[in-house]
Amino acid sequence: MTRATTGTVLQRATVVITGAAHGMGTLFARRAVAEGASAVALWDVDQPFVEALAKELRVADCRVRAFVVDLSCPEQIAATARRTREELGAPNIVINNAGIGHGGPFALHDPAQDIEATMRINALAPMLVTREFLPDMMADRSREQRILNMASAAGTVANPNMSVYAASKWALIGWGESRRLELSRSGRPRRGDDLLSELRLDGHVRRCARTTPDPHHGSEDCGRCRVARDARRTAHGPETLDREARRGHSRSASDASVGSHG
Repeated sequence: MTRATTGTVLQRATVVITGAAHGMGTLFARRAVAEGASAVALWDVDQPFVEALAKELRVADCRVRAFVVDLSCPEQIAATARRTREELGAPNIVINNAGIGHGGPFALHDPAQDIEATMRINALAPMLVTREFLPDMMADRSREQRILNMASAAGTVANPNMSVYAASKWALIGWGESRRLELSRSGRPRRGDDLLSELRLDGHVRRCARTTPDPHHGSEDCGRCRVARDARRTAHGPETLDREARRGHSRSASDASVGSHG
């Protein structure tokens, strides 16, 4: 694997990725190694796949470790965070990527397997993982720090037959935005070592430590707005869409997010 030599936020960083064994998690892991990370912690419940990925990505100057963890279990999260710090050090970048979903009418959801598991993995686990590492990240002023939460447009627009999944993503976004406000008011110097919090909404990244609004927000060029418009048009028709869009943009006039397509 060719390793980048130019400086990026990943250069010489220690990175934690949850749900690393499949999909976007695997892409994040490969990108981290390719762009010069010094250590990558791959967290996943799927032992054969996460161990195979760790073996694939190992290079001479990057320590890649597989950690088998069930993110629905707080005790396992705490233990795995402790092992990660012991083996690789405190992370500079945390990517809360793991998630599950179950579709169908809410009345048919199994309380444990569908409702509780979805909320634990999609909403509670990112909070617990971040809580494990955030104090060290805030204390480290030597370099840039990042938190990336994989959210979803389902967390901004109600979806029939996806009620619990939507609820989990609404919770993730609400928590992430609240934490973003805490970080923006924490007194950290506004330099290159800022701790940025990001929400990724189906390919749309909100950089939450900025102070200027997205110049495209509310226009045809804003991907998040386009997703919301399309979803509402399908569910409610154009008249309801236009009314809700005007109401939503008036509420978000003071929003301090910057968006771009990934």
